Amino acid sequence: MNGRQLAAVFVLTALALPSAVPAEAQKSSSPRVIVGAALRAVSGGAELDIVGTEPLRWKAAVVAENRIVIELADARPGDGLRDIESGSGIVARVGFEPSRADGRPSTRVLVTTRGVARYTIGADGRVLTLQFRPVAASAGALKDPAPRATPAPVNPSPSPAAATTEPAALGDYTIGAGDVVSLSVFGIEELDRQTRVQADGQIAVPLLGRVKIAGLTVGQAESEIGRILRERQLVTQPQVLVVVEEYASYGVTVQGAVVRPGVYPVIGRQSLLEVIWAAGGLLESTAADQKILVLRQDPAGRSERLEVDAYRLLDEGDLSLNLSLRPGDRVVVPKPQRYVVYVSGAVRRPGPVEFGSSAGLTVLQAITLAGGPTERANLGKVTVIRQVEGGGQETIRVNLKKIQKGKAQDVFLQNNDTMQVGVWFF
Repeated sequence: MNGRQLAAVFVLTALALPSAVPAEAQKSSSPRVIVGAALRAVSGGAELDIVGTEPLRWKAAVVAENRIVIELADARPGDGLRDIESGSGIVARVGFEPSRADGRPSTRVLVTTRGVARYTIGADGRVLTLQFRPVAASAGALKDPAPRATPAPVNPSPSPAAATTEPAALGDYTIGAGDVVSLSVFGIEELDRQTRVQADGQIAVPLLGRVKIAGLTVGQAESEIGRILRERQLVTQPQVLVVVEEYASYGVTVQGAVVRPGVYPVIGRQSLLEVIWAAGGLLESTAADQKILVLRQDPAGRSERLEVDAYRLLDEGDLSLNLSLRPGDRVVVPKPQRYVVYVSGAVRRPGPVEFGSSAGLTVLQAITLAGGPTERANLGKVTVIRQVEGGGQETIRVNLKKIQKGKAQDVFLQNNDTMQVGVWFF
């Protein structure tokens, strides 16, 4: 199964939404406590319940074909919490380990499945429920959509396009100098650590010394560390997990109509909104037809161009467009195209009127933007002059009185139209 096929069988859910957590829980200075977990078999798969003392905030990522990481923000494992080992079923092991995120304690849940699996996450109060289903490595299986969970999500979810490509990006990412990685080996707590890749491409690992991982993918780095563990007879069948926590070797380039264009590091999973906010936001309000472009290369080196409706994402809050970004992506915010019509005659502020949508501006809207009609305006006699192909002109007569009374439809103007409002002569 190639990276693109593998990506298509995972249903990804992203960062936890603050709105899903009560205000009093967010203000709490003490971390949430994970008090229990239960794994049970269900028809065709398995379910995992994770229970906290308060509603849980989470983010999830696929780091390999059979490994999923869930980060529970601002949470610590309770004393009675235990890892789960399963001798059969789709889920082989569920491990819990304390970690840190944004300087706060967190809990990392490491789920290992038998073979390729798809998962969904649902939230119900203090309980997170993960559902797992095995996926056959066949074209037919890829067409069988996973059942969708309908939780109140805990952070903006990536769009379907982002969800189908993210696992391939994680698996194919090449580790570089300056990246921060987390290493854990099941059964050897001394090796569990977070470290930065040095300029020579190596990391210092207890019991192993210095190991070069720069230039390797995440999966290759896991294999290399596992090979050394076997050679030194420390572990017969090592289970190694490497997670890139901070992508410092290259980040996301943001350019165009933003306050602070530049290159921004990708720390963990970052969305399009987060990177735009980091760049200070857009220079001006979004027009109805403005696009944000995400330019990237897929694992095979082919160029991809993704277009996001900026107005729907930023002004209407459509989080289905909030793409998950990869290291190396380029975000381009073109300056909104400005359109203009020229208003003359009996209006209070004659002159050019700008608007920001190719959909057009109506006659009534243009008069309003020009300060409104004067006392001598003849609203039954409005003329629009429009340039047409071939150098000719088209004259459109508009009776604004009928439009105001609902007896006629308002007329849309086009770029460079000239509009004249008639004058009453006494």
